[in-house]
Amino acid sequence: MSVIAPATTGTVKKTIRFPDALIREMDRYARYTYTNRPDFVLAAMRQFAYDTIMMIDDAIYETDRNATIESRLVAVELQRAQNVNPYLKDLAGYMDDSEDVTQVMLYIPEGLIDEVEFIIGFIHTLKNITVFARVAVIYAMNAMDYHKDMLKHIMAFDNLRLEMNRNRYLKEIRSQYKESGVYLLDIEEDPKKENRMGLFGRRRD
Repeated sequence: MSVIAPATTGTVKKTIRFPDALIREMDRYARYTYTNRPDFVLAAMRQFAYDTIMMIDDAIYETDRNATIESRLVAVELQRAQNVNPYLKDLAGYMDDSEDVTQVMLYIPEGLIDEVEFIIGFIHTLKNITVFARVAVIYAMNAMDYHKDMLKHIMAFDNLRLEMNRNRYLKEIRSQYKESGVYLLDIEEDPKKENRMGLFGRRRD
């Protein structure tokens, strides 16, 4: 039996014009993990909206509550400039490279539209939803580069894990967690068993 949740929001149809230089770069990033351009753009807009709101909230929280609203706003504005201006600068480079544009049609959830419009009102340099979407795509591509670097690092670590001494590892993990009662591995020290680790299992009494 499956339950399909009813739609909780409508969508707004928007056509965003992207410079062809940015489209080519977007397609290169999106081809392995996204089904199409609108899928990539919407994901980028969601993530950029989420992270930007978090950045604004952090900046407000970190300012001196006893200071004037004017000085607090200046502090938030400086934080905004540090976090958003580099992507606007990157966008200007894409605009210089090509005057040709490609249209991407989006069906954006109304809730996301509300967040984007609020952010644009707070960060005036984003100007409109087109600029927001373009910057969001650049932001997402940068995040994907960082993600790839992290994945390479984890894969290198995993290669070391595959080469490690299994029984020595078990002795080490048991010595560290002996007193804590934390249960991490559903395996026994038995060289005859296949070397598989069931991570984050429940403790068995």
